[in-house]
Amino acid sequence: DGEDTWTAIAMTWRDHDDSRFTAVRAWYIPAGARVLEDTVRVRATANTAFDLATLERAAAQRLTDASVRAAGLEPVGTDREFSARLHSVLGIGAAGSGSNAMSLLARIQAGQQITTVDDLYKRLVLEEPETMRTADAVVVHFDELESTKQRMLVARQQVAALEPIRDLRQRIEAAAGRMTLIDAVGVFEDPASVASLWRAERRMDLLREVEGELRDRTRELDVLVREKRVQAEAAEVEHDGLRDLLRERGGDRLETAQRELRGVERRLEEARVLRARFDDDLRALGAEVRSRAEFDKLVGRARSVLGDADAKGSAREAWADARRTRDGLKAELALRERAVEEATAFSGNIPGDLYRSRE
Repeated sequence: DGEDTWTAIAMTWRDHDDSRFTAVRAWYIPAGARVLEDTVRVRATANTAFDLATLERAAAQRLTDASVRAAGLEPVGTDREFSARLHSVLGIGAAGSGSNAMSLLARIQAGQQITTVDDLYKRLVLEEPETMRTADAVVVHFDELESTKQRMLVARQQVAALEPIRDLRQRIEAAAGRMTLIDAVGVFEDPASVASLWRAERRMDLLREVEGELRDRTRELDVLVREKRVQAEAAEVEHDGLRDLLRERGGDRLETAQRELRGVERRLEEARVLRARFDDDLRALGAEVRSRAEFDKLVGRARSVLGDADAKGSAREAWADARRTRDGLKAELALRERAVEEATAFSGNIPGDLYRSRE
């Protein structure tokens, strides 16, 4: 029914001194269990009588060892330990041979037909060697492991094959629901369909939103324009007021000062040009002027030279000598350049003066 369940069985032995011993086997079976390995198996003992109803609370906790101990039982880990505990308490076998005694009892109770004493001796007295029993147990254990492996592989294949079914079922149901919804909604090409009506309404809503945004934006821009216009008018009024105030407080003097400033700048530029020419003259004379006193000294020297007639004559003679020297040097330079040109153009072995004397 899709819910977890549990089951248990117990047996109690009473000794001659009225002491009791109880052995309990219990199983917790989850709802999704498929094989025995999926269950929780409990092996436990108690040195008193035990009521299985007490395990109800432990079953709510999936029969864990702690919950089983809380119920008054002592859990045992394996079947071998559980059997050894029973054999020891109940006095079955001697020196740990309880399993042999139980095997002998099983053969006797099976009612096997024995026809000879030899057969009776072999079956009921002689014991099978321990190595044979161990080998048989190993073979059985490996068979169980192989069987468990095969069941695990089959279970894995089953899970791999069946696991997508639930998802496929959900997808099929979802697809069927979508198909039903599409059939109910219709297509956009049909003007009378719900889809077409929804698209028209959605478009209308979007247009209304855009219209509202544009209206708000226009209102904001109108307010901004009015504010800027008011600010511009206020600035213009302030400008007119400042211009009138400037005119009343001597604004013409500002214009006059600007004209004078332009005249001063022009005279400053002329002075810079004259200063450059003056510096060139100083370099030609080999003189330096760093202060007003040196300038006055240079001016006095120039005036004395200009006032001296002999100095003027000497200057003129020096200028004439320099001019003559310059002209002579220019003539000599021209003569040498012409000689170089003739020597370059003439390719004979006759010297140049002899060649010219022939002409």
